[in-house]
Amino acid sequence: MAKEERRFPNAIAPGHTPRDAKTIGSLYASDENFGRDIYDLLDVMICLRDPERGCPWDIEQNMASVAPYGLEEAQEVIDAIAQGEPEAICDELGDLLLQVIFQTEIARQEGLFTFADVMRAVSRKMIHRHPHVFADAPRERWHENWHEAKAQERLGKE
Repeated sequence: MAKEERRFPNAIAPGHTPRDAKTIGSLYASDENFGRDIYDLLDVMICLRDPERGCPWDIEQNMASVAPYGLEEAQEVIDAIAQGEPEAICDELGDLLLQVIFQTEIARQEGLFTFADVMRAVSRKMIHRHPHVFADAPRERWHENWHEAKAQERLGKE
């Protein structure tokens, strides 16, 4: 095994070298808490749903009861973008992210999947749908690549 392969055991596509935490951190250099923030958000939801000390409303929710809030928050993101208010967009994107965290915490508690599983799944999906970035497909065929990948995914789910 080459040194590079050991250093990046989670290479997301052949020939792709994942960026390490330091490199990704440099993209967000103005935010010294970037890496910690996602853990804090996950912890907030774990606390909210703690059976002994959490919020009664959050504890009683299930995936179906929370689902409508995801749609509502997505619409609020769309509205904020239409208004062109960066502060409102940031706030609404946070609310939408909270819905993802809420659903994944419910799923984790039920033994279905975790937030990490969701992140891995969406990464794999985006890599599959972008062979012009992560494989050898021609860039000028990006639109066809996307639709071909989606069609393959649909066949796999049937």
